[in-house]
Amino acid sequence: TTGLISLALSMVITVLRIRAVQWSKKLLRQDQRRYDLLWKTLYEAEDSKACIVHLEKVVRMIGLDDKDYCRQHNRLRADKMAGPMRDRYLSEATRNPAIYSLFWDIGHWYLPGRPDPRSLVVSADQLYAQAAIANLLLMERLKIWAETCSGMVSLGAKERNLGTMDSGRDPSDLDPADKFVKWSDAKQQADMLHNVEWAALKRHSRAIEKLLRSYGNMPSRLLDISRNCLIFSDMTHLTNCLGVIVTDENVRVERLKNRM
Repeated sequence: TTGLISLALSMVITVLRIRAVQWSKKLLRQDQRRYDLLWKTLYEAEDSKACIVHLEKVVRMIGLDDKDYCRQHNRLRADKMAGPMRDRYLSEATRNPAIYSLFWDIGHWYLPGRPDPRSLVVSADQLYAQAAIANLLLMERLKIWAETCSGMVSLGAKERNLGTMDSGRDPSDLDPADKFVKWSDAKQQADMLHNVEWAALKRHSRAIEKLLRSYGNMPSRLLDISRNCLIFSDMTHLTNCLGVIVTDENVRVERLKNRM
C-alpha cells in the first residue's frame, strides 16, 4: 500500500512538472515573438539602427560591458594605511567637515569613494542597510535623468485601471505603452505622481536564494539590492540617457550590460 501511494505521488508530481515546463516554454515562445517583432521594428528604422550601433560603440568605449568581476567592497580605511599616507590623509581630513564624527572618534577613518580591493563585504545585513540609503539617492538621480532624457516611469495598477475605465477598455487589453508615462508629465499631476511605481529593494527571500544557489554564500557578489529602471520610447532617448548617466559626477558606473 505504501509503495502504491508513493508511486501515485511520484506520477502526479511528474505530470505536474511536465505541465509546468510546457507552460513555461509557451510563455517563453510568446516573449520571444514579441522580442523578435520589437527588434525587427527597431532595426528597420534608420535612426534606431544608427542609435543601436552608436550604443554599442559607447559601451565598448567605456569598457565595462565584458567585465565579469564586480564585487561589493568596504571603503579603504586610512587608519590602516602606511605612516606617510595616513599622515597625509589626516592633514587633509582636518579641513573636511563631511567626515562623520562617530567614525572619527572610534578611529575608523574611511576614504570617501575609495573601495578597498582587499576587503570584501561579508554581511548581507550591511548591504541592506547601505542599500536603504542608496535607494533614496538613486531615486533622486533617476528623476533628474528621466526629466533630462524624456524617460518614462511605470504607473501603478490603480492608475492604469482608472484609465481603462475612462476609455471603456478591458484592463487585460491595455497597450503596454499605456502602462508608462513620462516623468516630466507625472510630476506635474498629483494623482498620477502618487501612483508612480518605483522599484522596491530586492526581497530578502530572493537575496538569500541567489546567495545560496548562485553566489556560494558570498554577500559581496550580491549587486542589485537597490535597483530601478527607466523606459524610453525610442533608441535616441535611451542612448542620450546613457551619456547623461556616465557623465554624472554624482555616480560612478561599475558595470554595463548591453542587451541590444
